Amino acid sequence: MRLSRSDLEGAFDFLSAAGEIDGENPFPSGLLRQLASLVRCEYVSYCEIDRLRSEITFRATTHPEEGWPADDAYWATLHEHPVRRHRVRTGDLGAFKIHDFVTSRELRRMQFYTDFLAPTNPGGFLMSVCLPAPAGRTRTFNLERGHADFGERERTLLELLQPHLLQLRRAAEARRRARVAFATAPDGALTDRETEVLARVAEGMRNREIAQALWIAPGTVRKHLDNIYAKLGARTRTAAVRLAQDRSSD
Repeated sequence: MRLSRSDLEGAFDFLSAAGEIDGENPFPSGLLRQLASLVRCEYVSYCEIDRLRSEITFRATTHPEEGWPADDAYWATLHEHPVRRHRVRTGDLGAFKIHDFVTSRELRRMQFYTDFLAPTNPGGFLMSVCLPAPAGRTRTFNLERGHADFGERERTLLELLQPHLLQLRRAAEARRRARVAFATAPDGALTDRETEVLARVAEGMRNREIAQALWIAPGTVRKHLDNIYAKLGARTRTAAVRLAQDRSSD
């Protein structure tokens, strides 16, 4: 489906806002609310699950005060989830809604619906899209509506955003690793963004590649590097990485 100009502008605005995030949580509630507004739904959550342990390892929602609803019911009936069954069978991480695979009548016959969906989403209007994850784990965005099902517009938007959402998660993970590796510096602590830039330098990325990965200008990368050199007392990229790593191992 071809998206409208306003949809594309909305997606660009969302990605611009996402590019400003510099914490370890790649999907804070404010950003998820912006995604919900873009996709026109009431609720968005992002969840990372260790399926082998039946354990939620990370969760972010548009309503962070809410806990995981119907936890026991979810795990007990998860095998009936129509979208999950399709993903397990095919490995497809694309955007799908429940009604891609079952009719409303078929859905209402499932225990998964009775125990998990019916209390909060009786229409079963749910769409999800996944990010790549290690074996035995899942990383999933779930979007819910109360009174109307999702359509091809929403599917197209989510699949357009999918690689960018993956990049957001990778950037947050890089920040986390950088904070551990470069927690302190001899001449002052590095900022979150500086540690992230230095982590990318350590991976062998060039300034333009770092700029593209972090959605910032190449000149901004250069400025961050200048600050890093000053704080570490380094003159080159290699020296900056070595000094920070030596400091973290002290």
